[in-house]
Amino acid sequence: MTDESRYRELFENASDVIYIHDFDGRILLINKALERLTGRRRQELLGSNIFDLLEPDCREPARELIRQLLGGSSAGAVEIGIRTTEGQRLEFEAACRLCFDQGRPAGVEVIARDITWRKRAELVERRRNHVLELAASDAPMESLEAALAAFLEAETGESPCALALHDPLKQVLLLFATSEQELLRDLENATLREALSANEEQLKAGKSLHFTLPESSSGYKVVPLFSSSGQLLGAFLFRAHESGDRPVELPEAACRLAAIAVEHRQMHEHLLHQALHDPLTGLPNRIQFEARLQEAIEAARRYGWPLAVLFLDLDRFKQVNDTLGHHAGDLVLVEVARRLSGGLRRHDSLARLGGDEFALVLPQINRSQDALKVGRKLQEAQAPVIRVDDAEVFLSASIGVSLFPQDGEDASTLQRNADTAMYRAKSAGRNRIELFTAEFGVEAQARMRIETALRTALDKNELRLLYQIQTDTAGRPVVVEGLLSGDQPELAGVSAGQFIPVAEDSGLIVPIGTWVINTACRQGAAWRKLGSRRSGWPSMFPPHNSVGPILSMSWRKLWSQAVWIRSCWNWS
Repeated sequence: MTDESRYRELFENASDVIYIHDFDGRILLINKALERLTGRRRQELLGSNIFDLLEPDCREPARELIRQLLGGSSAGAVEIGIRTTEGQRLEFEAACRLCFDQGRPAGVEVIARDITWRKRAELVERRRNHVLELAASDAPMESLEAALAAFLEAETGESPCALALHDPLKQVLLLFATSEQELLRDLENATLREALSANEEQLKAGKSLHFTLPESSSGYKVVPLFSSSGQLLGAFLFRAHESGDRPVELPEAACRLAAIAVEHRQMHEHLLHQALHDPLTGLPNRIQFEARLQEAIEAARRYGWPLAVLFLDLDRFKQVNDTLGHHAGDLVLVEVARRLSGGLRRHDSLARLGGDEFALVLPQINRSQDALKVGRKLQEAQAPVIRVDDAEVFLSASIGVSLFPQDGEDASTLQRNADTAMYRAKSAGRNRIELFTAEFGVEAQARMRIETALRTALDKNELRLLYQIQTDTAGRPVVVEGLLSGDQPELAGVSAGQFIPVAEDSGLIVPIGTWVINTACRQGAAWRKLGSRRSGWPSMFPPHNSVGPILSMSWRKLWSQAVWIRSCWNWS
């Protein structure tokens, strides 16, 4: 065998693709590997243009390399892609050098090594890392689903058209588009949900499904997805182009990654939901309310829209907890939240701030009367009786309203003024709606000064109980009346009618009442030693029994501990 024939045999049977083309790209010589890998015959390839064979994104880099070779480079390399007759893209690493004829450059010799599997592994790794990055971030679920679809396409060669997640709260299969294909039509989406729900038990058993929708030519291959604990997370849906399509086989590693990503994202969203929502009613909490209020203010400022902030507080809700218990109170709050949510516009934002206090942002209102109208609807929604076990609960609500921009241009001011108007509604008789006015702000500041003074006096033991003798018509002393005062200058001249509502609303009425009883008992014991005689119970507190059952407990405790439990003495 001559050297030439040996060279030709090596050339033809080389595992790498070898070809020669001129500077215009016309193929002059090829080996068997190019035929075998691309599925094209030699007669078809010879004389054709190599740039027509290359993928569009590879043509310019290949031309640039030829220019470099003609510019003096001895050799170079470039990555190229060639598509087979079946549509698969093959990736090559091509080493190129010039061919010479009688000392003059005549063409380019290319030795191309198939690196398709290496490139695919690199692509899979990149997309796997992208999935993990999205799962660990706060990216939306839709982005994660799209990344999973791209990862599975790189892993299996097929791209799922949707990921149906099994929602543990709703116990239904929810469908999300995940690829760049045309979104599923609403009818097709609903039909798919029904089909998946009907076959849920088979999916839980680990069976892949293949079905065609009724009255539709759309076919789907469905592959279940399980969590690390074996629970059904959902299913990947692939379009079935023909009834005889082979089933999709997802590698175990791919399924494991998808499960980890979905579980992590669901946990992240669950924790985020907990952080931004009230656990009892499911409504947004104060954090999310303030964020939405800030967004509404920015939009109102940008587009010149007015908006209203409503603060709603249930009247005498404490009596529900005291008489029926906190569990019944929780059930009532859930029902109140449901009633408040009904009838609101899509862009209105309702939140539970805590306890029995709710707040509402009303963007794009036309005038203050619109806010009052919404407030009246909220009050009317609370009017029907709420049945809890065997009890019937009737509630009313006091509502305060502040308006942007006249009552405040920032979230803090609008909330404070709506809260002030709400307390004015309560003090005016409850079950009322009040629009904020500047006078309310003065009243609120006065209430705050009184509350601060009461707290300081209580903490520093600066309260004083002064006693006044009451006589009968004959001028004989009958009763000693205890009058509460304080050393704080802010309490000078403050009547009981002013400080008692403040003490009630702030929760100070109980510790103040306990202090008064204790002090009166000690004074009574001291007077007893001087020979005074005791008589009936005192009238030291408001007639509406605002101190409540906690104070009654204090009375019982003091009855067992104090030497003298009266604050009134009879001299008759």
